[in-house]
Amino acid sequence: MGAQMSSYPVRPHLLLDAIRTQFGIQSDQKLAAVLQLNVSVISKYRNRLYGLHPTMILNIHDFVGYSIATIKQLHQQQMDMDREKRENRYGNVSKNA
Repeated sequence: MGAQMSSYPVRPHLLLDAIRTQFGIQSDQKLAAVLQLNVSVISKYRNRLYGLHPTMILNIHDFVGYSIATIKQLHQQQMDMDREKRENRYGNVSKNA
């Protein structure tokens, strides 16, 4: 039996987690294989280092079957949640303050 990778908590992400849940995908590594993307791309997107790239949109659409509108909606919801979390943590700081 091969060595197993240790499990560790991953940062939640609406779009990626919706796909993983719907299709019973157990890891981002397996998700990357399904989407035919490098696992580092998935990691960087999950950790908000990459935005929603056209290649990712097309791969999700082609390999998962989500409409482009659904992909954009889940991505926007995540961005809104992240912004709300930042505002709650740091306050709504105005640039003119």
